[in-house]
Amino acid sequence: MSLDYGGLPGQLRVDALGMERCAPGHRYGPAAREYTLIHCVFSGKGEFFADGKRYVLGAGQGFLICPRMLASYRADEQDPWTYGWMGYSGALAAGLTARAGLRREAPVFPVGEAAPLVEILRRAQEEMAGLRLGELGAAGGLLRFLGQIGQYAAPEQAGPPQEEYLRKAAWYIQSKLEEGVGVEEVAGYLGLCRSQLFRVVKAASGLSPREWIRRARLQRAAQLLEDGRLSLEQVALSCGYGGAAQLGQAFRKAYGQTPLAYRRACHGGQARPETPPQPRDGE
Repeated sequence: MSLDYGGLPGQLRVDALGMERCAPGHRYGPAAREYTLIHCVFSGKGEFFADGKRYVLGAGQGFLICPRMLASYRADEQDPWTYGWMGYSGALAAGLTARAGLRREAPVFPVGEAAPLVEILRRAQEEMAGLRLGELGAAGGLLRFLGQIGQYAAPEQAGPPQEEYLRKAAWYIQSKLEEGVGVEEVAGYLGLCRSQLFRVVKAASGLSPREWIRRARLQRAAQLLEDGRLSLEQVALSCGYGGAAQLGQAFRKAYGQTPLAYRRACHGGQARPETPPQPRDGE
């Protein structure tokens, strides 16, 4: 079964989506498309032809067809493949393809087990058909699809384990700043104990986890003060402080001036700094 449809104009558009159990010898192409197309093989075997090369694929592998790439593929006569696919285009398409570890020079790649990919495609099909804004559901499915593939196709992009932990911790902290996120909560999210989190953060940033969270909160506060639309109380609550007084104490200690003085400097005729100042280490 397959669905072809429009999506998110300009940025990310899902152009094709489907799954199929192919008949023996079933063939497509040679043909070219205007969008990026990824196939993942769930079972069986087949052949893929692109850029003058032939590839034999089986379960747990995928193949990439880049825009305007002349390609063809054919199911095995004795053990025809079952596969799923997603095609996409837009300004974000090339970057997402690269982020998943996929490139034209190596169009065949591992994709891991079938079950997670089948579920992602099934859900994306249901959301596209059932939601009033189904194209948004399909775009979400595409990101999950690429994320799952990237687990296997792009292991080198994850870097050392501490970098992956740090990246996830940074995302979590930024998403929870207004709630007053703490060290224990970050460690729990990552599945680490406090001492493990300390070693990871200290090695990567030179800061303790507590210092890192404090710096993130202060930098968010500085950005909101530069923006100038929120009161000091609202800035404080948006960064996880108990109120304007608590923000003021932390801000003066880190930046050497009050939040009000900093905001006036940004909006009162003095030169506006291009970026928020960095809090002093250890503060």
